[in-house]
Amino acid sequence: MPTHSRPLILLISIFLLLALVAAKPYHMRRYHQHRPLFPHRRRGGHHKHGMQQQKQTSQLTTRSITSSSQQAATNAMSKSLGAITKRVPRTERRQFLYEHNMVRKQHNEPPLAWNKTLMWYARAYAKKRVGDCEMTHSSGPYGENIYWGSEFDRHSATDAVRAWAGEATDYNKGSNECAQGKMCGHYTQMVWKDSTSVGCARARCADGGAFVICSYDPPGNYVGESPFGVKPSGSGGASSNDGSMVPPNS
Repeated sequence: MPTHSRPLILLISIFLLLALVAAKPYHMRRYHQHRPLFPHRRRGGHHKHGMQQQKQTSQLTTRSITSSSQQAATNAMSKSLGAITKRVPRTERRQFLYEHNMVRKQHNEPPLAWNKTLMWYARAYAKKRVGDCEMTHSSGPYGENIYWGSEFDRHSATDAVRAWAGEATDYNKGSNECAQGKMCGHYTQMVWKDSTSVGCARARCADGGAFVICSYDPPGNYVGESPFGVKPSGSGGASSNDGSMVPPNS
C-alpha cells in the first residue's frame, strides 16, 4: 500500500467510527410519542401558529401548519398518490377507527369517519419515514399523531392508538392542561370536538420497527379551547351506523 494513502484511510476510518457512535439508538426505544411544536391559535375565525418552541410544560399542543402553498402541495400529493398507493388493510383500518371512536364515545363526541385523502396523505408520509423512522411531523395542514414501535409485528394500529389514549391520565379537564412535564396533546386531538375525519397508516421501518401516523381533519388542539364540545341533554352524539363502532374482529 502506498505510504501517501495511509493518512487518507486513517481519516476515513475515524469518520466512520464517529458516525457510528453518533447514530441514534432506535433499537433501544419501545416507542416514542412526539411533542408537537406549534399550537393552533384562532384569530378572527382563522388560526395561526406561535413560532416559538413550546417548553415541556402543561400547555396543550398540536402539530399542524396551514398555508395556501402547503395546502396546494398536499392536494397535489394526495391526487398523485391516489392511483398508486395501496389502501390500509381493512382490518387495520377498522382497528384505527374503532379505537378512536371508543375513546370519543366516552365523552359523547361524534365518531370519526375514515377519510381516503387523509389515509393517502398519512401513507405517503409514512413511506418517507421508513428509512430512518425519525419522529418528525410532516408539517402538513392536518392534525397529526405519530408513534414508533421497536418491532413491527408487536406494535399494531391498536397499540398506537391506545398509547395516545393513555395520555388521558395526564390531562386535567378542569384546568384544560396537561400534567406538569407530561404530554396529552395526542389524546386531546383524538377526542377533539371539531375533528370529523381520520386517516392513518402503519409502515415497516428499515430497522424492523413500526412507524404509525394518523391525520385528522379539521385539526384540533386550538390554544385555550377545550377538546370537548357542549352536548345538549340527551344528545346521541356518539351513535353511528357506518360500522365505525364495530369491533375489528367481529
